[in-house]
Amino acid sequence: MPAMGMGKAAKPARLLPGVLLRVLPFTVLVLLSIWLLASNEATRTVSDQLEQGLENEANEIAKATSAKLTSTIDALTSLAGNDFIINALVDVEDRHNYLPTFFRTLRLPGTFDARVTLTDYRGRRIESNGPGRSYKDEPWVEKVMAGENVIVFSRDVLLIAVPVWQFQQPDGAMVMELFSVSFWSFLDLFSASHVVEVWGRDNERLHIAFDRSGNSDLSSGNDDAAEWVRAEAAVPDFPNLRSTVRQREAIAFAPAKRLHRFLVVALFFSFSAIVAGIAATAYFATKPLGRFVAEIDKVGEAGGLGYRIASFGSAEFHGLSQSLNQMLETLQSTTTSRNYFNGVFNSISEILIVTDTEGLIHLANWAATDATGWSIDELKQRNVFSIVQGLTECGEDTAQNREGTMEVALTTARGSSIPVQVSVSHLAADAGKAARKVYVFVDITERKRAQEELAALAQFDILTGIANRSLFQRKH
Repeated sequence: MPAMGMGKAAKPARLLPGVLLRVLPFTVLVLLSIWLLASNEATRTVSDQLEQGLENEANEIAKATSAKLTSTIDALTSLAGNDFIINALVDVEDRHNYLPTFFRTLRLPGTFDARVTLTDYRGRRIESNGPGRSYKDEPWVEKVMAGENVIVFSRDVLLIAVPVWQFQQPDGAMVMELFSVSFWSFLDLFSASHVVEVWGRDNERLHIAFDRSGNSDLSSGNDDAAEWVRAEAAVPDFPNLRSTVRQREAIAFAPAKRLHRFLVVALFFSFSAIVAGIAATAYFATKPLGRFVAEIDKVGEAGGLGYRIASFGSAEFHGLSQSLNQMLETLQSTTTSRNYFNGVFNSISEILIVTDTEGLIHLANWAATDATGWSIDELKQRNVFSIVQGLTECGEDTAQNREGTMEVALTTARGSSIPVQVSVSHLAADAGKAARKVYVFVDITERKRAQEELAALAQFDILTGIANRSLFQRKH
């Protein structure tokens, strides 16, 4: 019965929860680390590819813009060198006969809606392919008359002016203008997945082209820079121009987000698979263990050591079964030998007591308990010299050296004494050292009584009890 105040023994933990508690935290940590590393790597890869793609496209847009403008300037310069145009500057009287027809059929490459105007050295209109106007007060006229090509960009118009040379001096100008939509059509800058823009001086947006992937809400004023990924490139040969390509972050990083979701799903299924695997492993491990425990219980239920455990399951359980069966055989053999020894030891009628070299009792047979009244456990708490009167180590040695016996008195649990004859022998351990002593006590109570009776008969008459002649002669 358990002592008061002591708690109940803790219930052993089951295998599956114990395994899960030990394995799952580490597993979750590893899976989360893999997910985090994979997500970051995917985001970094998508970001690098996106930036590189935007930079490449911005450079291509810049090159295309430069090529279109250069081609237009070359075409306008070639037109300015036409003999009709040069002659018209000095043929004031007859130019009205051929210039209108010439300008009505005039088309520059890629500029179907461009307005082309011929002006004099002061910027005044001479002829145009459409409703013309005078550029007399424009500040760029002086630059053209100084021999420079002039390009003027604004949100509403693109203007290109080149000088018309007469006698190696600028004497007029060819001016091309593209307005708004025509300007956008002239650049013809479109992208399948990005917003394309051309910017001029003072960050003035000169052109914008929308894609078909959901970025077109920029036109409504939704131009928060934080929501966009962009790349920029300068337009070659036109230092005041630059092109940008941009894409909304939500669209640009959609593949990375899809990969993140996939990784989350994969993480969940991986975790579930690990839990299921651990549970299955624990189940298939505990099932044979339970059977093994049941087999061991049958050993106790059999009431002996003759039962043998049947081999089953994996090689490990076969090995355990064989080892346990060998142990049972050894125990059975040992137990049989011990039972045989105990039977022989306890069947001896003489009193047998085994002690150590100091006299402390280690073993006694049933005859010793019957004679002394002490149980075997009580005898084991005593020293042989305390229960045997007249037994000394000196006497032991004397008796043993004579290979004889000596008479002593054996004290009982009731305090009485039993006359006994004792012989002592030593059980030698390894190296010849006396490790145990065996005392054999023979009860000589009846012999002592017979000796006393014989002595009385020798001195007294058996019928009258009167001293006989032998006793009378010894006294006289």
